[in-house]
Amino acid sequence: MPLTRGRGLPPLAQIDGVHFALLDRSRIVRCSVTRDALAHLARKPLGTDQQEAIFYAYRAAIEAVASHKYDACEKTRGSIMVAPTDLPPANSE
Repeated sequence: MPLTRGRGLPPLAQIDGVHFALLDRSRIVRCSVTRDALAHLARKPLGTDQQEAIFYAYRAAIEAVASHKYDACEKTRGSIMVAPTDLPPANSE
């Protein structure tokens, strides 16, 4: 079952990436997207203060990957982690 975005669960940028939560019905599922994954999407290294903007720009795709990994039972230390290898190759422009 696909995870959904819940209200009142804002993303939080940390040194290692952005941590966010999705819902499996009423159950909160902890998720994160790594700093390297966000840099992969941005196609450049990112500072902690830049991560949140990239997360919001690619939020739907990141959440879709997290939902897919949840359905496949791919948890790391009790949470779903989106890494660069989970994302499509960055387009070179």
